Parts: sequence; C-alpha cells; structure tokens
Amino acid sequence: MSGTSVRIDGLEDAIRSLNFLIANIERPVRMWREIGSFLEKSVAQRFEMSVGPGDNPWPPSLRALTEGGQTLVERGRLRDSISVRATDHSVEVGTNVLYAAIHQFGGTIHHKVRQQDLRFRAHRRTGKLLKGFRTAKNGNVVRTVQVGPHDVTIPPRPFLGIDDEDIQGISEVADSWFRSLTSD
Repeated sequence: MSGTSVRIDGLEDAIRSLNFLIANIERPVRMWREIGSFLEKSVAQRFEMSVGPGDNPWPPSLRALTEGGQTLVERGRLRDSISVRATDHSVEVGTNVLYAAIHQFGGTIHHKVRQQDLRFRAHRRTGKLLKGFRTAKNGNVVRTVQVGPHDVTIPPRPFLGIDDEDIQGISEVADSWFRSLTSD
C-alpha cells in the first residue's frame, strides 16, 4: 500500500507563540500600565511647564506672582500625588488630593465669618511689632481678628487630560506593545 505523509517541524513552537499572543491580547494589563506611565510623565511635564492639555498656559497664582515659584507647586504635594492604576480593561491616571478638583476645574470657595489668632513677634525691649506672621511657637504677641465672609475664585488650571500629543503617544505605546508580542 502506498501512502503519503507530511511532517511539520516547529508546530509546537508555533502553537506556543499563538498561545502567548492570545494570553497577552486577552490580558493586556502590561500595555495599559505602559500607557499609564506615559500619561503620568505627560502630567509631570505639564506641572514643570505650568500648562494644561494642548499646552494652554495656566493663569499664574497670586502666590507665584508675589513670592515666586510655580503655580500649583508650592510644596509639590499635588504634583507628586499623580498615580496610575491599570487593569485588563483600562487605565486611570489621577490623584486623591482633595483640593485637586478645584484646581482642575476652577470654582468659587465661599468662606464664612470666622475668628482667627494671628501671631506676631514683638521686639523684646521696645515692644514694637516685627514684620511678618509667625508660627505658634515663635510668635510672642497674639491678636484675635474676625475675618468677614468672602469668596475666593480659582480659575481652572487643568493638569489632567489627554491632548493630541498624548493620543499620538498612546498610539505609539500600543503599537510597540503589539509589535513586541509578535516579534521573536
């Protein structure tokens, strides 16, 4: 009896490669993590340059104008709080700092009437007040003042968001991730 046989070498390698590809496409958390890392760097650059998405400059804060420094970066807490959370379905880039929303979207803060102790330092011999406010331990003169109701309006200074540059970067990260799955 005559017959024909076909021998396929490397089938195990091909099946292993396909299984690897399927597993990674079904669970793309690594890709989302890389996209999140890219976006986190984009937000860091915005803080560095004092701009929002689309490179729209932030209005300078009163503190930055009077004391110097950068808007939204007095101590760096907001800037340093940006975090990334990735799953198999999405990525979130954000912050848990309570005052982030008022800076991102802007708004008006309504202050009620309140009393407040102001601490000053007085010259020991003359009793004359020295310039500037002091901390509780350094101030030797305390004055209680009443602050009337007032509003503080904060303009929006968006630091989160996706602009055209980010879309391009996300596309490049995703493309690189897919290429890494198919290359050996």
